[in-house]
Amino acid sequence: MPSRFSRRKQSGAAMLMIILICVAALNIAIVTGVALMKFAVASQRAETACEAASLTAAKELSRIVINDPDFGLIGLGNYAPSETGILAGDGKPLPVVSINSIIASARVSVILSEHLGSAEFRRLAVLDAERAKEASLKLTQELTKALSDSKDGPQDFSQELLKPRAKAFAAIKENLKGAVGNFKIKEFDLQLGYLKDGSTTVTNSCKPDEGIYQSFRNYRVGGHDFVFTGVGKQSSLVDRNKFVKDDGKMPSSIVKVSLVLERLDEKDQAFKTVAAASCAQPFSLEDKSKPGTMNLSLPQGLPQECYSLQNLLEDTKFGAFPITYYTSLGGDYPLEPQAHLAPNGVQDGKKHISSVFAQGLYDWIRSANGKVNIDSVLNAVNARLYSDNHDLIPGHSIAFSFANNGDVKTKSYSAYSASNQLVHENQFYTIAWDAITTSTGKWTFTCRDQVRNLGLRNGGKHAGQLMENTFSYDSMSAKDRKVYNQGGLAVEFVLSYSPIAAVNQNNN
Repeated sequence: MPSRFSRRKQSGAAMLMIILICVAALNIAIVTGVALMKFAVASQRAETACEAASLTAAKELSRIVINDPDFGLIGLGNYAPSETGILAGDGKPLPVVSINSIIASARVSVILSEHLGSAEFRRLAVLDAERAKEASLKLTQELTKALSDSKDGPQDFSQELLKPRAKAFAAIKENLKGAVGNFKIKEFDLQLGYLKDGSTTVTNSCKPDEGIYQSFRNYRVGGHDFVFTGVGKQSSLVDRNKFVKDDGKMPSSIVKVSLVLERLDEKDQAFKTVAAASCAQPFSLEDKSKPGTMNLSLPQGLPQECYSLQNLLEDTKFGAFPITYYTSLGGDYPLEPQAHLAPNGVQDGKKHISSVFAQGLYDWIRSANGKVNIDSVLNAVNARLYSDNHDLIPGHSIAFSFANNGDVKTKSYSAYSASNQLVHENQFYTIAWDAITTSTGKWTFTCRDQVRNLGLRNGGKHAGQLMENTFSYDSMSAKDRKVYNQGGLAVEFVLSYSPIAAVNQNNN
């Protein structure tokens, strides 16, 4: 039988064992706790570095500019002309129009086409809707290409190569300076995509009840899809859990940065690496450009039975009068000696005044980049034509323009104030003698459209930009206008009483 002393000895040994176990467990806990704390600090550092990288990459992508064959210089954002930017053939700097402004403009045109009843206006609207979609797809492809820092990748408005990957990597290294621990960038990746629940834009809808367009959602109209690209007023972080890698179903602009850091001073393999991911959205400046002006010049007043712009859109009013239409080639006609008017490709025997007027009306509205009030445009088209709230008299003509809120505004001016009758290179001109027959005689119809063909490739030396206004009603003269986004003439129509018809009437 064990003695009392023996039992105490055994009890003490057990207690000592328990104490040793507790001390060991506590030591392990302390070591593990310290390791976890260091891991948490390292993870936070990786997260911060990743966020800085995604914001840097998004900011770099915001500067992208591509040359679209149909719309000219486009990008994620709107940029005013700059002396360090891309120049037109005439040496003047060109503006950059955001892809969302292009999409908004195309959507406006399709909506209007459903109310105006013009087949030509509808044809042009559908064509631009398809082209806008193609431009959006091309921009996404170029953004993806930019993430690889390809030597032949896209450039910015100063024609400098975009380097989002290199700048994002530099942002990570800069962020790791002074960090506790010794880190090595083990994995680094950039992806382009969109957000599954949508995001923001800086583009206002043409319908007040829709407010500002949301991105990555379909504003379908007339059987056509209109999807806006995600941008904000400034580059910002977005929810990475909603990121969807570009799959061709949506335009993409969200950049995701994935990062794995190796901790060189950590021996425990469980805590050897830390991973992080972050998503950011590029920014876009709002479109501050001034839309163009459409002039209806009426030296002898309005033809009888023509009371509104809608009358000029109706085929039945003036008939399918054959019209030859021209393009100014070799320079501005007739200013430059080598410039001449050439028939515009294969002539369409069905082209008539209503078609030409629909084209001019369409191009004028397009010059507003979607910043229009739909109801105001429809009211202007259907309203009776007046000269500053009075009946039109010979020599009084009308200039149509857009206010800042998208409303159509009109102002009368002397029909003889439009002395500058240039047709810009590669732009549209037509004249139809005695094309309109009324009960009082025949009228001649003339149109010059300075914004029919856009961009460096198709728009001539002025790239399809607005022509300087030289009319007496406009306080801005050609000398005053410094850059191409400060307004100007988009389209001019002239309705004049034909001299031959006038002679015949006098003889009778």
